Order: sequence, then structure tokens, then C-alpha cells
Amino acid sequence: MVSCGAEGALFKAGDVFYNVEIPTIEVINPTGSGDATVGGFAYALEQKYSVEDTLKYAMACGMSNAQHAEVGVINKHDVVLFMKQIKVKQYKFETTKAIG
Repeated sequence: MVSCGAEGALFKAGDVFYNVEIPTIEVINPTGSGDATVGGFAYALEQKYSVEDTLKYAMACGMSNAQHAEVGVINKHDVVLFMKQIKVKQYKFETTKAIG
């Protein structure tokens, strides 16, 4: 996953690309938001969430962290609300064989 800050994120699984669009939020302290995103991603994978829900959960954790002055604070209620607002779009591209 490539985090793009306020612009969301990009992710590739197999031959499918995902564009994650996040809502605008009030950022109080972004320190640790990347770590919160990675932690959310790892947790969602462990829980066997779908790809889309994994991406939503990860980004929602990072967003929740950014809304607190303290580092590493994630509000479960906010994560659930953010997940409902995050949009994930899929793009599938056909690959071509190299001529060699």
C-alpha cells in the first residue's frame, strides 16, 4: 500500500489496482498516522477482512490517529464512521507479454 496522505492511498493485489479515497478531516496531529495505518492494515489482514475492508480499516485508523493531539490514539467509534465514508475503487489492467 502506498499512502498518499490526505489524497488517500493506492494498493495493488495481483492484477487489480485499488484507489482509496478518504474524506476531508480536521487534522490535529498527523504524527504516527502512518504507523496507525500500517497497524490497522496488519490487524485487518489477521482478521481476514476483504481487500476493500482491509484498506478502509487501515486508512480509518490513520485518520483517527490524526484527530488526536496524542500519538497512537485510535477511537473505535471514529474508525467505524470513517470506514463508511471511505471509497475504494478497483481497476484491472491486462498485462502483455514481453517480446524478447
